[in-house]
Amino acid sequence: MPELNTLTFGIFAVMAQYERELISARTSRTLQEIRKTKKLGNPLGWSANLETALETKKRIRNEWLLSDDIKKAMSLITLLLANGKKMTLHEICRKLNYHSIPTQRGKKWNPIQVKRLLKQNDLNL
Repeated sequence: MPELNTLTFGIFAVMAQYERELISARTSRTLQEIRKTKKLGNPLGWSANLETALETKKRIRNEWLLSDDIKKAMSLITLLLANGKKMTLHEICRKLNYHSIPTQRGKKWNPIQVKRLLKQNDLNL
């Protein structure tokens, strides 16, 4: 901007500062509303007690590994691998997602998750 001088620069700076204040106010109001119904932060409480949080995370993982969802997933994977056809991680993901078998967090499967699950259960592609 060749016509930029101290006056226009000052005006732009004041407008930018005002916009930052508006954003800060909106963010604060939104967080206050959310805090009325939800607890913000990590539900496992990583910052408060790391040891308890890690134990809780491990317990949740073990419960999931014993759940019906993971049993369905493992039986489907075993069936797919026993079929004799070479399956890729992407193909296994598609099958798990097609059968609506959720991950530990209730999401869709991705190849890395399948690879870790196979490794954990000593299965190879």
